[in-house]
Amino acid sequence: MSQRPAWRSPVNLALLLFLSMVAVGVLVSPLPRRSLDALGPLALGIALYLLLGKLPLGQQRRERLLRLAPWLLALLGGALGLVGVLGMLPAHHFLFRRLPPLARLQGYLPVTFNPNVIAGAMVVLFPFPWSLALAANADRPGRAWAQRLLAAALGAILLGVIALSGSRGGYLAVAVMLALLLALRWPSVGKWGLIVALLGALVGGTAVGWQKIMGELLLNTTIGGLDARLEIWSRALTIVSDFPFTGVGLGCFQEIVAHMYPLFLIPAGTVTHAHNLFLQVAIDLGLPGLLAYLVLVGWACYELLAALRAGRREPWAEARLLAAACLTSLAGMAAHGLLDAAVWDNKGAFLPWVVMGLAASIYRYYQQRDSAPGG
Repeated sequence: MSQRPAWRSPVNLALLLFLSMVAVGVLVSPLPRRSLDALGPLALGIALYLLLGKLPLGQQRRERLLRLAPWLLALLGGALGLVGVLGMLPAHHFLFRRLPPLARLQGYLPVTFNPNVIAGAMVVLFPFPWSLALAANADRPGRAWAQRLLAAALGAILLGVIALSGSRGGYLAVAVMLALLLALRWPSVGKWGLIVALLGALVGGTAVGWQKIMGELLLNTTIGGLDARLEIWSRALTIVSDFPFTGVGLGCFQEIVAHMYPLFLIPAGTVTHAHNLFLQVAIDLGLPGLLAYLVLVGWACYELLAALRAGRREPWAEARLLAAACLTSLAGMAAHGLLDAAVWDNKGAFLPWVVMGLAASIYRYYQQRDSAPGG
């Protein structure tokens, strides 16, 4: 893995462009307070991205960081999942009727949470506990099994929260992530399993009817089905065509649509974003901002693929395990982002940047290892 000149790096140029467009998105905003609120989680994410990716660490310290990171993210996912269940479900939900102590805990929460936002955060964190649960045998088999059981329990919490959220984008993302994670864990079996799954999906989709499947996939209790979703996307595309270079301002979609591009199939004020991650970035930051964002995500995927190739002789070692989890997380985010924008313009918007920062750190780990004497 050859060292590239820092000043020529596409990722540095993309980051500079992205930061510039974020600044533009705040400056041109018709709602400065709303834009500043949206800026907070994004700024935190970018700071963590730079800290994790650029922090000068020695080989041993970086290795400890990469060993600890998946557990921290798995524990964070479990904690957020438990809080999310309390905040996103109505008080009359059967879960609270079956478990009264949970209902009492719900009363302590000051606010409720949008189920789609919770599902988006769970999607980003979902691969980390499951990659740990699929880890190879350690030197201490008994301890390894205990760690796997803990990781599987945390992963089950995330899976349960996504199931309870009712997020179709979350369901799609889980299917994509599980297929990719299993293919990375067992490449020889995973390739054939992926082919069988695709053939099964093709046959099943043809038998059930693709239009019916798309209608169910796009169905949402707030905005309805395919027609409503297409109306939102058409307004989003119109906004991008009207404001291609600057966007309309960070976090201003709801007000801009209500006043300039009214919806007819959906009650006014109920649509807060474009229900597509990439359209939403273009609306907030313009096409230059979207281009920079895609380069940053794409570069992180490139770094992770390079790390997986560099560590292909290490059967699920810590750094390779984390690289697989990060790549799966970004793939899940992209799949979820086709139907929602739950990791943008909300409190969980920092999470994808943590994953991309870890991707850069993993890449640097293999660079340091290969450049070391005897590496």
